[in-house]
Amino acid sequence: MKTAFLLTAMLAVVLMAGCKTSANAPAAPLEGTEWTLTELKGQPLTSVQNLLVPTLKLDAATKRASGTSGINRFSGNYNLTGANLKFGTLMGTRMGGPPEAMSRENAFLETMRQVSSWRMTGKTLELKNGDTILLKFTAL
Repeated sequence: MKTAFLLTAMLAVVLMAGCKTSANAPAAPLEGTEWTLTELKGQPLTSVQNLLVPTLKLDAATKRASGTSGINRFSGNYNLTGANLKFGTLMGTRMGGPPEAMSRENAFLETMRQVSSWRMTGKTLELKNGDTILLKFTAL
């Protein structure tokens, strides 16, 4: 019985240590990190062959957002105040691609215009409008 108690106590300590490690995973900084899109309006991102996955990088010094929107590169100003985040006009290159990729790119850029706040958990960034999560990114 004493052995069973000791094994149970040791298992509990190991499990708590494992939980503590994952809960304390270092968060990536919002600005200066390259973020890769994983979810768009609640839908996991599907791979489109030979096309880039949308990315986002916020430059704290210039207050410029930049990245890829799937086919094209984009950039524009952003305003960050605490948990509030707003993007200005986003300009991009004008290359074309397959209809599915162009549709996803347009949806990504339109959704970026709707962002009003952000939240980060570990290496996952959520861009939101009110309580609605619009975009999810992961740190590279």
